[in-house]
Amino acid sequence: MKAGWEVKALGEFAKTGSGGTPTKGKSEFYHGGTIPWLMSGEVANSNIVKATKFITEQGLAGSSAKIFPENSVLIAMYGATAGQVGILRFEASTNQAVCAVLPCEHHVPEFLYYYLLGTKSVLVSQAVGNAQPNISQAKIKALQIPLPPLDEQKRIVAVLDAAFEGLSRARTHVETNLQNARELFQSEAEHMFSSGLKRWPKLELVDATDIITCGVAKRPDYHATGVPFLSAKNVKKGHIVWGDYKFVSQADHEILTKYNKPRRGDVLYTRVGNF
Repeated sequence: MKAGWEVKALGEFAKTGSGGTPTKGKSEFYHGGTIPWLMSGEVANSNIVKATKFITEQGLAGSSAKIFPENSVLIAMYGATAGQVGILRFEASTNQAVCAVLPCEHHVPEFLYYYLLGTKSVLVSQAVGNAQPNISQAKIKALQIPLPPLDEQKRIVAVLDAAFEGLSRARTHVETNLQNARELFQSEAEHMFSSGLKRWPKLELVDATDIITCGVAKRPDYHATGVPFLSAKNVKKGHIVWGDYKFVSQADHEILTKYNKPRRGDVLYTRVGNF
């Protein structure tokens, strides 16, 4: 932060507010509603441009919900989404889990958004509650915010916009390259096997392998400790899922492996289930 920048509590230079939830049991508060009504899970986007839920004029009047103006900076206050921020790009109401910082002449909405995005961990660390963290509106209003001149705020926003756009392009390129690599591998594999099938000798699987095990017909007794016991759910998409398995006693293990003992390097194939 540059010397000379003013630092103020958010509540000193901007107004804030939170929303509300109309009574769920009253259909007239929701049915046919045209007023956008956002919940905290919709605050994750930097630019909030649409709503999936709506309330009626009666619902708005009959609850603590209120309409926030365009360019309000929204902050999620409760639960798993606590600390997420976004900029409202149209007039909308919210539920009580969202705090809105109304636009004013002291800050550029995008500057405040980026600053709050960078201080999310600070906000979350001030949350109370274990299962459902709760950031109070009072905590948000007390947050210390640097306030450079508006021209400087706009310059900072332009730099950050360019940086995030570059990151987005890089991520897109990486994902595209990975997809191209997968398609190339699939194509080469298909070509290799399709051409090889014409030349390679054909054998029944039972003649080409040392052992084919069909597992156990009767489920053994499970224990808290012992020898790891794999089931069909542990075989997923070409790899073994370790850690999520049961245990059997050493005695049961010896019985189960008496005739069909799996070895390192064996290929496991699930015969039943939807895994």
